[in-house]
Amino acid sequence: MAAAPLSRTFSPKSSESSFSSHSQERMEQNYRESAAGFGPPPAESASNAANGDVVVCQSRSHRETTAQPNTSGNNYGESTRVGARDNKSADSGIASAGVARCFVLTHDPLLYGVLKWGLATLLLLFLAFVVFGMLYSSIRYGGNCTGTNGTSGGTVKPREPCVTPFSTILGVFNGVFGYSNCNDSYVSTELGYINLTVPELNNETGQVTYISKQFYTGLAWQCVEYARRYWMQSGTPQPAYFESVPGAADIWNLTFVRLLSNTSMKLPLHRFRNGDPVTSNLQVPAVGDIIIYPVQDGGFPYGHVAVIASVEISTHGAIYVAEQNWANAVWPSAYHNYSRRIPLYYDMLTSTITLDDPKGKIIGWVRYG
Repeated sequence: MAAAPLSRTFSPKSSESSFSSHSQERMEQNYRESAAGFGPPPAESASNAANGDVVVCQSRSHRETTAQPNTSGNNYGESTRVGARDNKSADSGIASAGVARCFVLTHDPLLYGVLKWGLATLLLLFLAFVVFGMLYSSIRYGGNCTGTNGTSGGTVKPREPCVTPFSTILGVFNGVFGYSNCNDSYVSTELGYINLTVPELNNETGQVTYISKQFYTGLAWQCVEYARRYWMQSGTPQPAYFESVPGAADIWNLTFVRLLSNTSMKLPLHRFRNGDPVTSNLQVPAVGDIIIYPVQDGGFPYGHVAVIASVEISTHGAIYVAEQNWANAVWPSAYHNYSRRIPLYYDMLTSTITLDDPKGKIIGWVRYG
């Protein structure tokens, strides 16, 4: 015979009344302690407490979290305490602020999304800035016709494929060869030299003898190197050279050249600005003159220079130039004696001559003598 179950009696009203009173006192005490730490609990917590949810409050004195149950009959005990003691010495207000920030981020999807995508956008902008800086640097400071003040020899590997192999003969004008610079962004550290026969005067006997002497021409194979070497080999009235310059455009600011036969002797350098009125035949572009491009956008970080190989003076004329490090392609056939053609316009009303290169502005042309 089964034993009868033990009877248990409950007093719901008295228990509920006692529990409610005790819970209310604990809630008010925790609220006061919490308010002393970082402010009142969120309104959501208060409403949840009224509905029977657990309220989590930060204890100021013991740094522990206290969970208060509701007053309904399905609670597991009169009170539930969850302690999470913090052994650090940080102020509880800082920890509470961190909890509040975490609560906002995890419970506000709009704010969380804005912060996430904002940080991602900033990262992308930073990476784009770095890439742009690298590209701009390679174009602005690694372009054609750099300075000729190099002091070391050797070569470095090009960053981009060569149009034609470095040092390939592209053409020849008036006995002066033009060589490939690989591409217009390549800057070699190889220095150019040339051996030339020059006269030498014996002061004691008064006799003139001819000796072979080495001269520096510039960085291989920049546009400045070709212009200097041309004047050394075929310049008129006597072979001469201009001194080292930071870039091709700086040749415009020079005032003299030195003769190869006597380097202490100087000849003046004459400048003729593009588009100015022509008052005499001496101002007209001539074979052997050097045209000069200024520093400008479009691939001219140091300017550019070229030697005039032929001139056609007319209302719609042209000049033909020999040069290095322009396109680094073999000069046109059949004779390969010029690099390209540049339009020339002569205005009979204003007596002006304008070299109109669609690729870039031309300052003017220079010659010595």
